[in-house]
Amino acid sequence: MHLPTSQKSAVKRILTVKPRWASKLLGGEKTWELQKARRLDRLEENDWVAIAVSKTGKVFGIVQYSHTEEMQVHRGHEHFERHQVPPSELAEYAGKREILHAHVFKNPQVFATPVTYTRKNGAVVIVVPTVEDVENFASAALLCKSSASLFLEMTKRDGRRPR
Repeated sequence: MHLPTSQKSAVKRILTVKPRWASKLLGGEKTWELQKARRLDRLEENDWVAIAVSKTGKVFGIVQYSHTEEMQVHRGHEHFERHQVPPSELAEYAGKREILHAHVFKNPQVFATPVTYTRKNGAVVIVVPTVEDVENFASAALLCKSSASLFLEMTKRDGRRPR
């Protein structure tokens, strides 16, 4: 299964996250990605965002952007099912901030084989994909839902990304 033609040019950003968050986002278990800044404001509802795993230079799938909303840090526990961040980690990540931004995603699609993308050096969280990146994502084969579930189970079992 491939990304439909109508979605080929719709991958607007690449979001780099740690392996455990990528697994949860692409497995559909996590629908909110918390950030300190509103980094995805220029996206429109239903734009596609590629999910890259930090320090790999690879994109493992895509999710559809829904919207961004503010979350009060002291109320983070009320939204745990959406963001999956334990309270102690949430407090540490937020620091002195009272508000975090929840980028809301839907419709996760896992690539059968990770796709290399044009990566910038340093700690870059959001990348604008090149034309070549977008073409590579569009031609990437997607896993079926049962394979995506297997991906999630394998990641949960040993805490690592399956190779």
